[in-house]
Amino acid sequence: MYMQGFIADPLGVNIGQSYYKGPIYVAPIQQDMLFGIDLIQRGGVIINVGKGTFIYDGHAITMNIGDREGKPSVARVTVAKRCVVPPKSVVRLGC
Repeated sequence: MYMQGFIADPLGVNIGQSYYKGPIYVAPIQQDMLFGIDLIQRGGVIINVGKGTFIYDGHAITMNIGDREGKPSVARVTVAKRCVVPPKSVVRLGC
């Protein structure tokens, strides 16, 4: 069984004070973001689980480790134009 996902067009992402532009792989996971080994190598990442920090290109970023107390999570996404998504449906948008 394979996870169903897709590759989005190259996007720019700020990670700490660094900027990354490249293809983004989108997958149906609960986490806000999952970094691939290519991005981890590029930023010379150091993960300090004890302190809960993810150091990318020398910039420490606090990680959210564990569950979110059973509360639903919300991610802010900005799209170029208004689009109404009907209930119980899926829409793929450029963002």
